[in-house]
Amino acid sequence: MTTTKMKTTIENLRQVFSALDALNAQRVARGMPCLEMQPEFIFEAIEEAKCIESYEQDGRYPVNTIPKKLPAGEVLVHNHIRPARPLSRNGFRAWTAKPTDGLELCTCKMAGMALHGLKHYRVKSAFAAKKSA
Repeated sequence: MTTTKMKTTIENLRQVFSALDALNAQRVARGMPCLEMQPEFIFEAIEEAKCIESYEQDGRYPVNTIPKKLPAGEVLVHNHIRPARPLSRNGFRAWTAKPTDGLELCTCKMAGMALHGLKHYRVKSAFAAKKSA
């Protein structure tokens, strides 16, 4: 390996470690465990980076597990699909987001998942909005 290629490789590794550090800081803020620098976690880190990009674009941060705590000013939300375990089964999705008028407090048990004392919300259904109008 030439010196130039080695410098490029080292710089690329520094960028990967820097990105992983930033990702772990976000995970800690969401009450999630840190990822280790192992090959099997690199793909998970890439997928999570996509989630962060989605959050930055539309304000929703998809979750695959129920977080133990939420970032300040955010709530746990799920879609209109009947709750199922694990998350994403049969179209059931959850995410964290800032509260809006389009959400309503939900009293379902989220298919018995541990909610860690968190209140959660669901997207108001179009049917309920028409009914109340």
